[in-house]
Amino acid sequence: MISHLHQSSTGRLFDANTSDKVALETLYLDERILGAASCGIILSDASKPDIRVIDDIYNANLTPCHIELLETLQVRANVVAPILQGKKLWGLLVVQQCSGVRQWQQPEIECVRKLSIQLSVAIQQAALFEQVADELKERKAAESALRESETNLKEKATQLEQTLRELKQTQLQLVQSEKMSSLGQLVAGVAHEINNPITFISGNIAYANQYAQDLLKLIKLYGKHYPKPVSEIETLIEEIDINFLQKDFPKLLSSMKVGVTRLQALVGSLKNFSRLDEAERKCMDVEQGMENTLLILQHRLKSESSNIQVVKEYGKLPPVECYPGQLNQVFMNLLNNAIDALNSGDKQPENTKDSASGEFSFPDDVSTPTIWIWTELSERNSVLIHIADNGYGIHEEVKERIFDPFFTTKPVGKGTGLGLSISYQIVVEKHGGQLHCFSAPGCGTEFVVEIPFNGEC
Repeated sequence: MISHLHQSSTGRLFDANTSDKVALETLYLDERILGAASCGIILSDASKPDIRVIDDIYNANLTPCHIELLETLQVRANVVAPILQGKKLWGLLVVQQCSGVRQWQQPEIECVRKLSIQLSVAIQQAALFEQVADELKERKAAESALRESETNLKEKATQLEQTLRELKQTQLQLVQSEKMSSLGQLVAGVAHEINNPITFISGNIAYANQYAQDLLKLIKLYGKHYPKPVSEIETLIEEIDINFLQKDFPKLLSSMKVGVTRLQALVGSLKNFSRLDEAERKCMDVEQGMENTLLILQHRLKSESSNIQVVKEYGKLPPVECYPGQLNQVFMNLLNNAIDALNSGDKQPENTKDSASGEFSFPDDVSTPTIWIWTELSERNSVLIHIADNGYGIHEEVKERIFDPFFTTKPVGKGTGLGLSISYQIVVEKHGGQLHCFSAPGCGTEFVVEIPFNGEC
């Protein structure tokens, strides 16, 4: 029998000499013991309890209440050993003899003592185990709370990053929309204003040519019938060099007609390019869109400082359903970047040109600043538009960020960092396509615009 002592039980244990009361909770006992709470079990010293041996309860100077309690349990002899936790009394180990008196032998008493010590150690280990288990439980709870907190923080950080990306996209869209709207209106207005005088010149140049031919015929007939004009006319004929004028004036009118024709083509390109804010998908001739863009960029391609060669190889592409104005904008951004790369002054290192061969789709042995443009229909039933240049190329760490909004490597005032980001958004989000970049330092750069082809045009 084992009894556990604490201060909240209904049973009591007290020392006869000091009257110190310690509560008793009996474990593995009959409930009748709780009814004997007013009885006392006398120890020699409550602060230093030792084994108590009772051979006969009637000859051990026990109190009547104690004897009555033991009689209730049918106990005639017992050995009571303390169970200690450090210096504190945790409980009692009670060995009982119920059939009669018993003369307890020393080995039996020693066995009870060792059992009480082992119980003390076991109970202490159990308490430590319980304490460690509680600590582990608290630690696991703390770790779980920490992981949950980290998860919440990561989720919040992810949400903030997503919000930031959405804000940047919204800002980019607003800038693009405003920019394209303003540019479209400007280009359309300029095209309209230029078109009026060009139409007037184009409509009258034929009449001017006819009038000039008539006047030249008259001068020729006059010279035939009046070979000896007065001296004043002869002087003027020598001053204006009438023979040269008769030969050059038709050429002058012809060159004016060619110029007007080119201006009309430029106006047409401006009108086509001004459809930047069209919200409807339409069928577009990719070749015509590229030519319109190149015509607008002629001033950059053929300037004295650039003199860039453009090599074109258009495949037999069917019309593509797309947003024509926005796709023209992509061509404009990519071509402008290629021109900037060729005008930057960076040269390809000689030791990297050979290593670049085979990695790109354009020749690597061309020294003249060149832009290659070619189109094809891929096996995945998509239209591929290649725009490449033999400039210096792009470093890997820069290439990873070229499509980020507002990222630019150009000097302040030379670039906004929006061109490629807007192009990526137009190709990927608007058209469901892909925009690829292949480049390395000393190897040039190639952009590939991939637009899905649905065959509905």
